[in-house]
Amino acid sequence: MGDFKLRPVFLFSLIILVILFDMPALAHKVSIFAWVEGDTVYTQSKFSKGKRVKNSSVIVFDSDGNKLLEGKTDDKGEFSFKIPKKNRS
Repeated sequence: MGDFKLRPVFLFSLIILVILFDMPALAHKVSIFAWVEGDTVYTQSKFSKGKRVKNSSVIVFDSDGNKLLEGKTDDKGEFSFKIPKKNRS
């Protein structure tokens, strides 16, 4: 088994949760846009009216629900990470 390959549909299911620390839960709709360039996944998070989601948690899970990594959006609402290697069992 080689590198962990991501397809667009799988990519969007990978990024499941954004927790907003500066806003009450469910107060605003958040959209996460994600794309792959080389070995990196880039994300950009925005509220429904276009304002960037700053300093918010992004938690990435695999298709089995295992947590792969966690990070925070920057002041531009962006977060990126290297595509994780698939664990060999």
